[in-house]
Amino acid sequence: MQGASAIFNLPFSFSRQFSIKNKFSLKGLMFLEIGLFSLLVVFYIFQVNEYTQASFNITSYESRIAEIARGNKNLEVDFSQAHTLTNLEELLKMMNYQEVDKISYVRVSGNQVVANSR
Repeated sequence: MQGASAIFNLPFSFSRQFSIKNKFSLKGLMFLEIGLFSLLVVFYIFQVNEYTQASFNITSYESRIAEIARGNKNLEVDFSQAHTLTNLEELLKMMNYQEVDKISYVRVSGNQVVANSR
């Protein structure tokens, strides 16, 4: 029995050695809480600022996209008006092209690629 009771009677006390009460004072704990609170407030302000800036950029980009889409529609209309058949005929006249009256095809007999017509 004496050996069994010796196991339970330890020479030092756990409650005194691992006590958090002796290591931290109330003043230090309040300083830590105020510091953490200040850090969280600064982080919150930073996040709200980033969110506001992102929202503004999104609306700005959406208006720019709508403006570019309107410009694209105008360019499509201008392109279709510039490449009509009447404009093409006027361009051909300016370049001194002439209208073809009669088309004649050369008939090649056999497997020849080029034939001598003299």
